[in-house]
Order: sequence, then structure tokens, then C-alpha cells
Amino acid sequence: MNERIKDEPKPTHRPKEGAPLETIGYHMRVIFHPVIRLESKKGWEFGQKLADFIEPSQSNLKADEWTFIQPQGASPNSFLTVTVRPSDVQLNATFPAHGKEWYETRYLLLLKKFADFFKPELILESSAMIRGTVPVDGDARTFLAGHVMNMSPNRTDPFGGQSI
Repeated sequence: MNERIKDEPKPTHRPKEGAPLETIGYHMRVIFHPVIRLESKKGWEFGQKLADFIEPSQSNLKADEWTFIQPQGASPNSFLTVTVRPSDVQLNATFPAHGKEWYETRYLLLLKKFADFFKPELILESSAMIRGTVPVDGDARTFLAGHVMNMSPNRTDPFGGQSI
């Protein structure tokens, strides 16, 4: 039995080659200038504009943040959320029910509606992120420590991690 263990390849503590990314979310944030004033009446108007591309079943119009939420698919945990703050707009898909291209198209259309409605003068920053999980060959804590956080994997020992 020890010989079988010796013959097994040593784990790399890296994502398994060819393993698919299991998507758990798409996120986009755009920071703009000048800041906008979030008035309830204007929020309802903006919500109607969004309805051209999404069907929000829930909205929350606070003085410092508007949120429009559309459930996605059959899962109770799957949502498309549009959040508007005085200096940024965020689009977030949690446990996506559609393919990446569907969200890319929706995000583009939603951002165009935002730009038409608010007419920001300057885009200061934008970022996009895909959240997901991928199988790791070995210990995921060692992968995160050594390859993502750039710290010694030995520091994970108190959490039951293994050394490389």
C-alpha cells in the first residue's frame, strides 16, 4: 500500500488542469462624476427605464442608494441586482441562471440606460469580476496562501493546512 502512495503524483496545490470554472457570480462596478442626487421620484423613473431590459420584482429607494432586484431562474438564491449610489453603479448576478454572454449583453444595455438617464460627465473607473469555484489539485488553503495571497503556506497550519 505504501508503494501505491509513493507512485501517486505529488499534489500541485494549483487549479486542476482543464477544470471548468463553476460560475457563482458576475459583478461590474462603474465610478462616475459628478455625483448624482438620489431622489425617490427620479428612482421610480429610472426603474421604469430598467424595465426595458430586466423585470425587477423588488426595489429599495433610499437617499444614499437605490437597489433593483430581479430573481433569476428557479433558484431562490439567484438574482440580478442593479445598485445606484451617488458616485457609482453596480451590476451583480448571484448564482447566474443564464450564460455569461446573456449577462454581458444585459450589463451593456443597463449601463447605456444609466448613461442616457444620468448623463455622467466622466467615468473615473470601472471593474468587472467573475466569481467562481474551481477544483484544486491538493489543498485549496495551500493554493490560496502560496499562489493567491503570496504568503508562506506554513501560516495556514493553525487552520489545518499542509505545507508545500
